[in-house]
Amino acid sequence: MDFSIVDSSAYGSIGNIRKPDFTTSRTDAEWRALWAEYKGSDGKPVPTIDFQSLMVVGIFGGEKSVGCTIAEVKRVVQEEAAVRVEYTEGVSPGVASRRFACGASSARPAVVAAIPRSPLPVWFLKVDQPPPPPTAAASPTYIENSYIVTFKPSSGSYKSPIWPPVEGRPRGFDNGVPFGEPSTGQSKAALAVELGIRGDVVYILEAINGAVLSIDAADAERLRKDPRVLSVDQNALGSGA
Repeated sequence: MDFSIVDSSAYGSIGNIRKPDFTTSRTDAEWRALWAEYKGSDGKPVPTIDFQSLMVVGIFGGEKSVGCTIAEVKRVVQEEAAVRVEYTEGVSPGVASRRFACGASSARPAVVAAIPRSPLPVWFLKVDQPPPPPTAAASPTYIENSYIVTFKPSSGSYKSPIWPPVEGRPRGFDNGVPFGEPSTGQSKAALAVELGIRGDVVYILEAINGAVLSIDAADAERLRKDPRVLSVDQNALGSGA
């Protein structure tokens, strides 16, 4: 059966009915009484309904503690001995994007619809909303010729086994600079030579005992076989390196 929405909280219309209820109005007097209860002192005029051919059904969800909760009529079905109104109730992010945040303190989901007039009793059936279709996890976007290399810890050392020990200090990195190296620039160059790469050392990652290298796939594969290297992973957007 066809139906049309007369008023709905999904479009920003807040009503005064705080307790869950279902209503059917078959006369203008019943409709005006419902509207007065629903809208109270809002001052909105009563929508005109042709009760010769229509009647009005109302679904009122009552006071809810979660904002963005709405009620929606999904289908009206003419059964042999009754009229079935199927509806849903739940949080609608789409409504939140249009008018208010779903973190709002409360909501009063309500929907009023005009349906073809019938002498049969009306009953209301809450139906589950189908879950949204699953979305495939986005594949990472890899950065060409950019790899993160992590070195194995050496026995008794603080960081990488690549750097020779400096007297009085353990070998490793100190704030991104290998001990004994006068500058970051020189430490990067030294690491490139030590690894035998044709590319560049972009960053030294002291926190993970590694480095970001600008190398080709062949160099990356060779480093994976280096006994000093723990792992070699191609850098991806959003990886933080």
